[in-house]
Amino acid sequence: MSRFFVKIDIIRKRFNRRATLSKIIVVLVIICGLLYLVEINNTSVKGYEINDLEQKAKKLEEQNKNIEMKVAQLQSIKVVQDKARELGMVSVGKVGYVVSSSSEMVAR
Repeated sequence: MSRFFVKIDIIRKRFNRRATLSKIIVVLVIICGLLYLVEINNTSVKGYEINDLEQKAKKLEEQNKNIEMKVAQLQSIKVVQDKARELGMVSVGKVGYVVSSSSEMVAR
């Protein structure tokens, strides 16, 4: 009878080791699954942030193009001439130059 109890005790110890190992494996699988879910969530959040930033960049590029067009329009010759007339400026007729034979100049 003693041998029988020894064998049962050995079987129980093996079973307990396997059960403990199985529990550890299950816990590790659960932890890995949770870590995977956290990383997937972080990745999707970053994706939404990137999409939002790309849309903002497109809007800014469009605003920049509109501003560049406005600048080009305001710098056109016709606009500058019209603005000069509004300010009462007149165009220059004949330009005359003074030529001096000496290289002396008087400063105030």
